[in-house]
Amino acid sequence: MINNAYSGLRVIDISQGIAGPCCGQMLKQMGADIIKIEPIDGDWSRRMGIGADGLSALAIAYNRGKRSLALNLKSPDGIRIMHGLVKDADVFIQNFRPKAATTFGTRYELLLAHNPRLIYASVSGYGTEGPLAECPVTDSIAQAVSGLANYNAGPDGRPRPIKPYIADIAAGIYTSNAIAAALYARERSGEGCQINISLLAVLAAFQNGMLIEHGWNKALDSTDRSYTPKSAATVPQGVFDSADGFVMLASLNDSMFTAICDVLGLHALLSDSRLCSAAERLKYADQINEQIAGVLRQKRSAEWSALFEGHNVLFSAINDLSDFIVDPKSVMQGLLSEMVLTVAEPGGSAISAILPIAQLPGASGAPTSLTAPYIGEHTEEIMTEFGYSGSEIERFVQAGVIGRRVR
Repeated sequence: MINNAYSGLRVIDISQGIAGPCCGQMLKQMGADIIKIEPIDGDWSRRMGIGADGLSALAIAYNRGKRSLALNLKSPDGIRIMHGLVKDADVFIQNFRPKAATTFGTRYELLLAHNPRLIYASVSGYGTEGPLAECPVTDSIAQAVSGLANYNAGPDGRPRPIKPYIADIAAGIYTSNAIAAALYARERSGEGCQINISLLAVLAAFQNGMLIEHGWNKALDSTDRSYTPKSAATVPQGVFDSADGFVMLASLNDSMFTAICDVLGLHALLSDSRLCSAAERLKYADQINEQIAGVLRQKRSAEWSALFEGHNVLFSAINDLSDFIVDPKSVMQGLLSEMVLTVAEPGGSAISAILPIAQLPGASGAPTSLTAPYIGEHTEEIMTEFGYSGSEIERFVQAGVIGRRVR
């Protein structure tokens, strides 16, 4: 049966959010055993949007049937436990940026030393190497940079991100597909490999046909769809006007909101006791967005990009395809390749096309549970499987190395 194709396959999924967990979910749907390693307070997606008891809609959607091990990777013991699990794993999924991956002991080179047959899949925003590797990226920012939000503009010309989380979900699909190819290659070579998939590359691939058409016509149509900014899960999040175009700005947490207000000079928002948490800020979304919009209109997109740089803030100008082709973020990743088409005219014309986004080394170009696990629901079960005694488990719990669900 196809849904048991990965029966016996052990996957360590240390990713959080949507893209990485979506990949693990697809492998789970094909029968793999997915051990979800998450912080003791849980994957941050458990706190996004509507939910209760540590289970949000997003957490359920992309973690059904997985087993949760709550593990503190800020502790040496936590890292050692994780490395022990890796020794017996087939696949490892992660989405930390490079510095965090080093801190938490999840870099490919380190895990390869523990398990040379490991398939290591990394999902990122702009790739894992180069000056953009540490930039924060979410679905909406990837849509802004790639031009997809602009292509989806409404009749008023205002860009609109496509929902639901198309970049994240597509990245999960592409990554699971690349893992399948890597597992097939391992059967012949006996060796594991590293897979890198970025949200930007995925959205570039999504627009390959439109990019080719753009090269011919230099014009794109927009569809007529309604845009509902009040559906945002955080504030601010959405499209704003700058002095010369549209920009995307989003905040995931208190530190990002603080940085945004500091850069924009909106210090009164930070001193307002009504806005002390993300949940409270949602109640005043219109007022906050109005003040932010008023400031953003005062400077050009490039000026704001320079001011936000280095502040770990989710910000991007919203590109069209012409912008995307020359944007340093796409150029640095080497996403585009010139190819000559001879259909339009005998001499041919060079236009851009998207390269394969999941390139393995040497390449040229069981039924799922209806719900997700609670935080640490399977901690004791997994630790016991890997040879830890009851007294050791209890010691780790008391030391804050592992967490378990209290029933």
